[in-house]
Amino acid sequence: MEPFPLLAIPHVPLRRIVDHVDPVEVVRLALCHEDVHAHLSCLALRLPKLSWNITPEKITLELEFESTKIVFIISTTLSYGLHELVTFRIHGKLISGRWVKHNDQTTIYMRAVSLPVVMTFAEAFSSYLFSIYNLFDTKITHTFCSGYDIPNLFVWKYSMSVLNLSVCRGSTVMSRDEFTWIMENLKPTIFFMDAEVIDFKYRQKINASTLHINNVSWVDMDDLLSLDVPIMKFTGNRDQAVNFNALLRTWMAKKDDDVESVLFITALPQTQAEIFQGIEATPTQFRPIDLRLRVYDWQAQAFDITRPTDGRIGTVLFGGQFFQFLTWKEHHYKFVSRQTRQRMGRLGRIGRIGRMGRRF
Repeated sequence: MEPFPLLAIPHVPLRRIVDHVDPVEVVRLALCHEDVHAHLSCLALRLPKLSWNITPEKITLELEFESTKIVFIISTTLSYGLHELVTFRIHGKLISGRWVKHNDQTTIYMRAVSLPVVMTFAEAFSSYLFSIYNLFDTKITHTFCSGYDIPNLFVWKYSMSVLNLSVCRGSTVMSRDEFTWIMENLKPTIFFMDAEVIDFKYRQKINASTLHINNVSWVDMDDLLSLDVPIMKFTGNRDQAVNFNALLRTWMAKKDDDVESVLFITALPQTQAEIFQGIEATPTQFRPIDLRLRVYDWQAQAFDITRPTDGRIGTVLFGGQFFQFLTWKEHHYKFVSRQTRQRMGRLGRIGRIGRMGRRF
């Protein structure tokens, strides 16, 4: 029986076939056979999660799929043992490594003669491997320690403008120049930032639609809204107290800003009276069904405030371990109940909106 000419199949049906193949075998074929790699490069395969961990000793690259994980470790200190030997062809060069499979994880170990070679090889390897994937909607995580020139790391070429990006500094402190470069040059849609920066506050607009901050050392808590990110979430480091009253007062003085939600997962340091001091607040007019898609806890206490500059409504929710502030723009009313849309329309808060949220 003659072998089936799989690579002769047109790209559309070939993509459907490859989607049902074990991702480990797809990677193995791509790395071991240049003709297979060339065909796969035309398919823009999906990769759910990707992470780099860069330390002074090694570089670890993880590809995570729904049912399996593939880990590449490039280091100068590896001991291969008796695991399966594989030979890759990367940009025409033969590279040897050891292939280890344990449960749902496959690990490939590769050794380099020096740290500069580790970085050079990792860059060439990544360039070759990721040409078969479309990384735009991949959840990407970068973790790195000191000792590297962060602005010139090769990993940024895969994550300058992606959908979901996490940047972690490990156990070390990031310099203000490194931090500023990251904030000014990366433009993810969803941005998770876990980095400590000493004696520095960043007060410029951040290029993201959603920002999750796990270390607030670089955040000016008296001017949070200067970050101008629609959705912000703060967790982790809780050493810096937050003046929620000042936050609300700052928002009340603004007009036509981008802020839609600010969430703090922290013990509440202020009482209700302190939060609303000098601000007129009333029990929320929104129903639980209106809030369910946007809030951390829709059963918490909720109050509305109205901004005098443009009439926009804000809703404040808080409990023992969280504080959340929502603002209401016209597109948010598409997802509230019909009764709320009609009531808000009668009050002149929004235009007349049909059942599907379309203005008419």
